Amino acid sequence: MKAVLNNLGICILTGVFFLLAWNPIGIVPLIFIALLPLLFLHYKYINSKNRVYLLWMFAAFLCLNITTTWWVWNSSSWGALAMLLLNSLFMTLPFLLSRWVQKRTRTYIGQIGLVVFWLSFEYVHLRWDGSWPWLNLGNVFSDFIPFVQWYEYTGIFGGSLLVLLVNLFIWNGIYTKKKGFFHATFAMLSILFLWSYYLGNSDKIKPTDAINVVCIQPNYDAYTEKFTLPPSQMLGEMIELSQTEVDENTDVLIWPETSLVDNVDVNQPQLDYQIQRLKLWKRKYPNLSIFTGSNAQKLYRNTYEKPETAARNFGRPNSGLWWVFYNSSFLLTGDSLYSYHKSKLVPGTEILPFMGTLPFLEKLAVSLDENSASGTLGTSSHYNPLLAGEHKMVPAICYESIYGEHVANFVNNGAEYISVITNDAWWGNTPGYKQHLSYSKLRAIETRKWLARSANTGISAFINPHGEIVKKSAWQEKIAIKHKIYTNTFKTFYTRHGDYIGRAAILGSILLFLLCLVPKSRRSKLL
Repeated sequence: MKAVLNNLGICILTGVFFLLAWNPIGIVPLIFIALLPLLFLHYKYINSKNRVYLLWMFAAFLCLNITTTWWVWNSSSWGALAMLLLNSLFMTLPFLLSRWVQKRTRTYIGQIGLVVFWLSFEYVHLRWDGSWPWLNLGNVFSDFIPFVQWYEYTGIFGGSLLVLLVNLFIWNGIYTKKKGFFHATFAMLSILFLWSYYLGNSDKIKPTDAINVVCIQPNYDAYTEKFTLPPSQMLGEMIELSQTEVDENTDVLIWPETSLVDNVDVNQPQLDYQIQRLKLWKRKYPNLSIFTGSNAQKLYRNTYEKPETAARNFGRPNSGLWWVFYNSSFLLTGDSLYSYHKSKLVPGTEILPFMGTLPFLEKLAVSLDENSASGTLGTSSHYNPLLAGEHKMVPAICYESIYGEHVANFVNNGAEYISVITNDAWWGNTPGYKQHLSYSKLRAIETRKWLARSANTGISAFINPHGEIVKKSAWQEKIAIKHKIYTNTFKTFYTRHGDYIGRAAILGSILLFLLCLVPKSRRSKLL
């Protein structure tokens, strides 16, 4: 019984360390010892039965997930339960694989395995249908941006690698009582701090132009107003709010995610009454570009086979009608109208994992938005930035802003600044919206681009290329904020090469697997 209580204490300690290190508390240096309780359990039960090992590692990761992302419960209890259980299980896998490698090789090989398996897990977790990379280790430094200016070279994978290495060095230093591990840790952190200081004070980024941007925050409650008030009423109110800051010198106006609540027909968006009303108002400001979130739909007629994975016919298979719904955005600039559909979808609410191979899962969809159909939404399949006036923007919709390589792909194709539109009201006044804002700072650093963020209930903000918030709103404040931002065409190493550390980890994982498949007699000679 005493051993059980001790293990429970270690599991809880893991959750406490991550709670304190993560935003919004943000005592970030604690992350450098936050994995030590996990390593203790890992080595304590490394030779135990699989079920015992899995039980305690899973329990520790469950505590970690609960303390940092409990707030998902506010939007969907079933979704939160699935996320907490599955993400905890997924996080256990790199440790389990490391254990498997160590039993077949040596301790240091097992630790190398832990590093490459964890980074591979984060890489895959950014790319599959059940993607939930919210707790990728490198995200923790969003509250410590003076230290991670080198993310322009590594992205968040550099931060994840650092967290793993420092924790392992400290663990080995404690276990072996060799001071060299602590000296190496100090040297590594010192070099990175000096490098970050140098990059943060560098003037290599040359602005090409200044543009005046207005972001509105209409502050509609997601449950009692956003999808119950008449869409035309909210449209009028958002135009009135915009007029408090928009003038003849404003270049870009940004509205939040799903500001246009009635579904816009993507085949004929110019005929939508919401688009037409915005165009009519925009005549007062000929040089103004308007970027807004919107619900959207596409209708297929006379089509008797499912035209795409996201299409549905609502139980009328012989009607020849199929609908595809989108979490979309539209850019009104000059006489042109451009669109982009969100392509990084939230599992459960916007995408059903494996629905292409398991279509019956559509019935299990969890819908947050009563105006949206349950199930998988349609997406855009390109990384073409949107041209607003003379300058190109990254159109990032909500969840997409936590995907570094996704944003970098738009910048690599010519985007000069980043626009993030979101509706974080679902989570209420919890750490969720604070973490979401904080992660945007990392996108600015990775790409060295200005970032303008428009959020329904907050927090709306302007972030400079060093990840510093230069202006922001308050939570649940009805306001329009204005700031001059600067475009640039600079492409960072990370912009050009993306998540190369994750790809290298995949290769390392494959090599370790191959090593473990070598007969034991030959394997010992290699090691």
